[in-house]
Amino acid sequence: MWRRIRQAWAYYRRMIAFARRVGEGNHAAVLAAGERVLAIRPEETAVLEVMAGAAAALGDHDTARQLWRRALELAPERFELLRKLADSFVEAGDHERAYPLVRRALAHAPRLPQPIDRTGLRLDRLAGLVGRRPDATERYRRQHTEWQTYLEGWVEWAEQYVEWCSAVFGDETETVH
Repeated sequence: MWRRIRQAWAYYRRMIAFARRVGEGNHAAVLAAGERVLAIRPEETAVLEVMAGAAAALGDHDTARQLWRRALELAPERFELLRKLADSFVEAGDHERAYPLVRRALAHAPRLPQPIDRTGLRLDRLAGLVGRRPDATERYRRQHTEWQTYLEGWVEWAEQYVEWCSAVFGDETETVH
């Protein structure tokens, strides 16, 4: 039992250190702190995703792609991982690898969030009860609108991209992990 408690404590300490490095914006430190978390819990897809973003920000796109692939092995249907890996190949001009990933991402793209009036009402009640965040509903509405705009734009682009790639490559391109 004590061994498990020590492991849990070590994990939480490392996650806190990781979160601090993310907050500092020091990408190299994010990668190092992330490796320490993964040494205890290698299945942390969120840590892998953040590390991939840090590697990409440092210009190490190969490492970023490796980290996104590791995360996709754990969560093969996760839209954001598929999208980020696909986008990295598109930016590199590697359309043969990007094409099947964009198709997979489209297949797993989330449905647009619930209408604002339904979900916003819950936040209104919660904000009123807590009293700490009177701006919570407005922040949520703004975030909801940004997410909806982003998702609609990406899906529209991806559909056009898949159409273009289908004309160029046909449907013979294998899915890349």
